[in-house]
Amino acid sequence: MIYKSISYGRTKNFGNYQSERLDITIELEEVDDPVEELEKLKALVSKQLYPPGEHQTEAF
Repeated sequence: MIYKSISYGRTKNFGNYQSERLDITIELEEVDDPVEELEKLKALVSKQLYPPGEHQTEAF
């Protein structure tokens, strides 16, 4: 199967009835490994929602 793009999104719950959602979609090149690119997307979204030094309280 040929994948043309992949998306990943995650919602950060602040616990006070507020949340923030981040979704990222990338276009894949023919040589890209979709599984590797998805792992990179997950890491990028997590890093943006939970910057280094910030405590992550929700399960991943």
